[in-house]
Amino acid sequence: MNVSQIIDDITSTLQGVIADTSGMLINYKLESSNPLQNLIPEISISQNDLPLSTSVVQNHVSVESKNKVERLVEVISPKIINYESANFELQVKINHESQTTFVLPFTLEKPIANTKNVEINQTLSFEGQRIIVEEIAISPLRAKVTMLVPANNTMRLLNIGKLHLIDGQGEVWKQVGELGAHGNLESGLIHYYLQSNYFRKPKQLLLEIGNVQALPKDDDYVEIDIENEKVTHQPPLVDAKIRLENKGIHVVMPVKENEGNFNIFTSAEDARGEIFYSFDYLTGIKDGGIIVNIRLISNRCKVQFV
Repeated sequence: MNVSQIIDDITSTLQGVIADTSGMLINYKLESSNPLQNLIPEISISQNDLPLSTSVVQNHVSVESKNKVERLVEVISPKIINYESANFELQVKINHESQTTFVLPFTLEKPIANTKNVEINQTLSFEGQRIIVEEIAISPLRAKVTMLVPANNTMRLLNIGKLHLIDGQGEVWKQVGELGAHGNLESGLIHYYLQSNYFRKPKQLLLEIGNVQALPKDDDYVEIDIENEKVTHQPPLVDAKIRLENKGIHVVMPVKENEGNFNIFTSAEDARGEIFYSFDYLTGIKDGGIIVNIRLISNRCKVQFV
């Protein structure tokens, strides 16, 4: 493809695009005779001069030199992208001495492969809770599993720890990348994205789901009294050691090695009912457990689990 634009001493080049109805993979690079280290480019995509409603994440392609930045952009759309008009623009915005935006137009000339939709509409039950697997959509870049969560479940579903497809040859299609899902279980609608072996044309697929994490809807929080250094409430189903430390919460929970670091709280609510969605949050893995440190400014508050 190699579409380029030069502004000042920086050249931005769109090297290639792979597209299907679920999104795109875009490869671009920035080059300059001057150092480009510590750049954090912002990416957006438009179609017919209108922003494309997608989620975007960038990954390093290779070890970068001080004069070159190369990225692979993963673009995912929860809705099927309409390619009747195949004219797009990639905008790359950088702050390098001054704010600069590169505009790289591209046209997709090859036909877009059709998505294979498999209607499921099956209900899975566990401990009285239900999840409805609505459909699986298989495209060349990824497979999308759409799930519904009934509002009348008595427990709040927090996470599905195990989710993959197994094809007829025993190959596992796993979740990959940072954009593993759109939506969330609490909203009632979520799309999970997995690897795809679209061109193998599997005759059968097995969907495996497990390690579902949930808490009762009225018991999904930790209540603390910072002034008196007390944990006044902790859900009995949560296997964690929680204590107050330096006017913050120190949490230690068991975790498997390959689960990495993760957030376990979504928000904090103080005694006046004011809700905070952001707070100082540090995590780490030590001795087989995840350690979470949260610094709060209120003397008494609740924190809700993710």
